[in-house]
Parts: sequence; structure tokens; C-alpha cells
Amino acid sequence: MNIGSLAKHKWDFGEKNNSKYNFVEKGIVEFICSDGSKGYEKEAPFDKILVSATAIRISDSWKKQLKVGGRIVTPMNSSIWLFIKKSETEFEQKEYPGFVFVPLVEK
Repeated sequence: MNIGSLAKHKWDFGEKNNSKYNFVEKGIVEFICSDGSKGYEKEAPFDKILVSATAIRISDSWKKQLKVGGRIVTPMNSSIWLFIKKSETEFEQKEYPGFVFVPLVEK
């Protein structure tokens, strides 16, 4: 299976599930197409931010848009990092090495 047919397969699978369960129409899921490195200020602050592509560094936007006590889980380089917001300026961080992800592309 080449990348084009794989992408189409995943798209079709998503469309089928959306039609079956009406996630969008029920307001359960909202699709937003934008630069994820900037976060989503419109709905901030967040309890948790989960990033699925490896970042070079943790985004300042994510830090600002996270509630105190909130968590960011993000791959960076070959590790998964957990950041816990202790105050507006202080973060606890833990590294879990040994992972590979696709890169986060910023616009």
C-alpha cells in the first residue's frame, strides 16, 4: 500500500465513522485545521495538551494556554516529555526516552 492509498483509506475510515456516529453534528468533535504549534487560544485555558508530532522545543503558546496544574505531553527529539504547570512561570518536567515521531511542522 503506497502513502496515497493509505491516506485515502484513513480518510474514508474517518468519514465512515463520522457518518455512523455523527460526532461533528452532535458537537462532540470539532475539526480545526491550523498551525498546532500556536495552540488554540480561542478555547484556552486547557487542562491537558497532547502533541502527536515531535517538537524541537515546547511552544510558548502551549505554556500560556495551559491551566496551572495542567499537563503537556509532547515528543521532543527521541523522548516523550511530560510538563506539569506548577505556576504561571514554573514547570516540572519528566523525560521518557526511546521514541520516534514525525516532526511538527510550523507555518
